[in-house]
Amino acid sequence: MSEAADALAASALVLAILAALFSVWMPDVAAVMAEKGSTDKDNNGPLRTKLKLIARTRLYPLFAAALTTAIILLPRCWGIIRSPWTCTPWDRCHYDDVQALMLLTVLLLILLCVALIVQIMSVQKKLAGL
Repeated sequence: MSEAADALAASALVLAILAALFSVWMPDVAAVMAEKGSTDKDNNGPLRTKLKLIARTRLYPLFAAALTTAIILLPRCWGIIRSPWTCTPWDRCHYDDVQALMLLTVLLLILLCVALIVQIMSVQKKLAGL
């Protein structure tokens, strides 16, 4: 296997793990987000605790892992993105599906980060309203 294929395999494995965690943990996040707060702010302690726990144990670690993985892969992707403009006619410039899939993997990681940011902002908004 080439170095790019090895990197793609490793990044795809990490993306699969992160996506699995995201899909397994989202019902917990949705359940806590669906809970209604009390009109008496003094009685919202248990819900506030649940929201903080969901953020600390689910959302923040998953976001950190997805962002770190994307940051690790960005230099390689930058080179891939630049390659069509740096290729000269005497070079053997050709389509590389491994590199294209690497870009897709990073794009999906970034999309996962955006989804997690939306979730984190929702939790923070709910916490602020309690």
